Amino acid sequence: MAINETNILGGKAIILTNDFDIWQYRCWISAEKKYIRESLKTKDKELAIELAEKKTIEYMYRVERGDKLFGVCLEEAVDKFIEWKSRFVGLGAKRGIVKGRLNTIITHLNHFKNYVGPKTKIHQIPKSILRSNIVNEVETSYVEFRKEYRISDSSIDNEISTFGMFYRYISDELDLTNVRTLAKCETNKVTGIDNARIRRQTFTIDEYKSFTYAMLSYVAKKKQQLADDEYFDRLLAKQYFLFAANSGMRSGELRQLKWERVALELHKRNGHNSEDILLAKVEVDAQTSKVRIGRTFKCVGEHLQNWANLSKHKTGYIFSRDGKTEMPRKLFNMHFRKIMSFANIENDRKKALVPYSLRHYFITKQIQEDLSFGDTAIHCGTSVGQIERTYLHLNDTIMNKIALNRFRSDRVNTNYVSVKKLAI
Repeated sequence: MAINETNILGGKAIILTNDFDIWQYRCWISAEKKYIRESLKTKDKELAIELAEKKTIEYMYRVERGDKLFGVCLEEAVDKFIEWKSRFVGLGAKRGIVKGRLNTIITHLNHFKNYVGPKTKIHQIPKSILRSNIVNEVETSYVEFRKEYRISDSSIDNEISTFGMFYRYISDELDLTNVRTLAKCETNKVTGIDNARIRRQTFTIDEYKSFTYAMLSYVAKKKQQLADDEYFDRLLAKQYFLFAANSGMRSGELRQLKWERVALELHKRNGHNSEDILLAKVEVDAQTSKVRIGRTFKCVGEHLQNWANLSKHKTGYIFSRDGKTEMPRKLFNMHFRKIMSFANIENDRKKALVPYSLRHYFITKQIQEDLSFGDTAIHCGTSVGQIERTYLHLNDTIMNKIALNRFRSDRVNTNYVSVKKLAI
């Protein structure tokens, strides 16, 4: 309980004691609409007043100077750096840079923002960020992150050099004393993709069955005593995860997928007793793809049809509450973890599995069921080389299938006689 409030410098701040008679400091920063709260670590009131006055004067000076006391985010720092660097365009060989060089710097820092997250506070970025980070729910390094786009070692080295220049600027020019210098991350020390990690992050068939069974409990409205809004959100998450596992789409592509970009098709087979198959034709726009290349593919359509029947909207974003608002990744991450808490999966495996594990599961299943690396790559919007490097642990399975293929007796030639498009 706070007591003994005392104004500092005419009410610009206050000090007060806590339950242990230790003086606390509080100051309202109107520009950022937040309180600074700190312990003065003393029971002596006179010393507390002296410390509080010094702090208040320092904070007033920094606010007047334009500093952000609660941390500058990466996006803001990059903008300031680009603005500062722009002043040197055309100044000559000694200190100046050409316009092309400025554009290169901007491109490099855009990659850095995509890797770290533009809203991340500068002081929260660890020194080891280039060596280890979580991007799209997958543990990676900056080199691995850029290698996915087939970027050369020399280009990655140049990008990392730009980051070093950027960090020197924010430390010296912005006077951010709590900035951690980036640890070196050299391309020639990286051996490639951690295939063991990819294997750990991939659902087994039994684990995926447990995950889908857990979703039934997760959306049991009466059993969980769910309010309507929470029930709808859980249904949304369930259909999102089911479609992710059956389409192999990336999370960003899924969250930005719109009803206008999908079509349901009923494929009728030959034969009187043959079961019809419902497929979804999906168009991924280039601007929503991680690799900025559009693609069209087909996949199982039943989960999309189920969501069309449950959803409150038939236009705009598919996996959304209203079609107008793109749902944030953290919402689906939260639901994923809650579903995992219902799943009958060992705890150490629960920790290893992430939403991106659904894409790993899809790709692994396709390759194990004889779909080629090339066909899988086209479907998933990546390169054959990336599939080969990432899923290297499947090679033994593939070799066994090739060797045993001649002994198979279950090969069936399926022919479709008609395709009927369905309204969503």
